[in-house]
Amino acid sequence: MLQATATIWAGALLLCGFAILFGAGGWLPVSLESPVRTALGVTMLLAAQVVFMCLVADRAFPLADRRFVVWTEIPACSALGVSVVWVVWRVVSSATGGDS
Repeated sequence: MLQATATIWAGALLLCGFAILFGAGGWLPVSLESPVRTALGVTMLLAAQVVFMCLVADRAFPLADRRFVVWTEIPACSALGVSVVWVVWRVVSSATGGDS
């Protein structure tokens, strides 16, 4: 049940990430400037990857070599953390009229 739910969750993040990244975010209640939209779209794509890797792939392939899995999941989680900081920085800089 967890794998099915996580697959749907990752798929929803992926679709929303692509929609925001490529400008189909007219359904959002706020308008996003281009740098914020780019950062948010990339962050959602990375979140989809992390959700799928950690909640689906780990359980679907329990015999996978942990040394390989760790060296793929750690960079993905790190990239997600960096992209969240990127989104916050873009939102704050666009709200305060900083450089875009």
